[in-house]
Amino acid sequence: MAGTLGGTVALRWFNQYRGLALGMFSSAAAAGQLLFLPALIPLVEVAGWQGIFAILGLIIAIILVPAVFLMRNTPQDVGTTAIGVANTAMRANDERSTPLREALRTRDFWLLAGSFFVCGYTTVGLITTHLLPHSLEHGFQKVEIGWAIAFMGLMNIIGTTASGWLTDRVDNRRLLALYYGMRAISLVALPFIYSMNSMLIFALVYGLDWVATVPPTVNLTAQRFGRKSLGAIYGWIFCAHMIGAGIASYTGGFFREILGDYHLVFASASILGLIAVGLSLGISISAKRVKVAPAAG
Repeated sequence: MAGTLGGTVALRWFNQYRGLALGMFSSAAAAGQLLFLPALIPLVEVAGWQGIFAILGLIIAIILVPAVFLMRNTPQDVGTTAIGVANTAMRANDERSTPLREALRTRDFWLLAGSFFVCGYTTVGLITTHLLPHSLEHGFQKVEIGWAIAFMGLMNIIGTTASGWLTDRVDNRRLLALYYGMRAISLVALPFIYSMNSMLIFALVYGLDWVATVPPTVNLTAQRFGRKSLGAIYGWIFCAHMIGAGIASYTGGFFREILGDYHLVFASASILGLIAVGLSLGISISAKRVKVAPAAG
């Protein structure tokens, strides 16, 4: 839910720096990874997985308090306006909405959903679930991999924040194609990594584009279907992301039991990454911010 809500908040509260705000919201997830994983992995030995969930549940309960009492739905709820001045084109897009049934009949919806399906397959479903057991089978220690994943999270913060900045300035389709291409290259190399130095290189390359796909995907959705429709339509696009994650999580374990390793599922993820490059380039709009020239005096 956080992914969908974060995109909606960014577009409601920012007229300027929307891409950067999206990047910072997305990189917050990476910051959590950076802070929690190195501590939680060794803590499993002491508290068990039940204790880990209890700790996380307590943290969430604490966060609920400021969320309920301090957050507001729109800038108008606190008597202010969104940050930055909206130009004519932006205001028109903010008022435009597309019914979900109509969006489902468009090619762009399925291109966005299909590419985000691949995003979920190659991140949450595959790496988040199976990187640790795969690495242990390749001779790495838990603490080593914990720090490698934390380093990946640090790169994710940098990459996602930079992606948000670029989203306002560069053709969003090309950004997505670049991210999925980088991901495909890094995943095809993963089965052949046995040293810590190589694992850190993987963490660097993969980490830079882990969540970097979110800002351009949200922006393309808003520009294509209107900001008023973002919550509903991006919610379903994000649903495709999590369907991909669920399939990768299951098939990774299934083929590990059948074949004895994760090589086939990593190869499939690399192929899907290349397919996502084509899907991204096929989207009909660039969503690049166009500077509006000032009116003549």
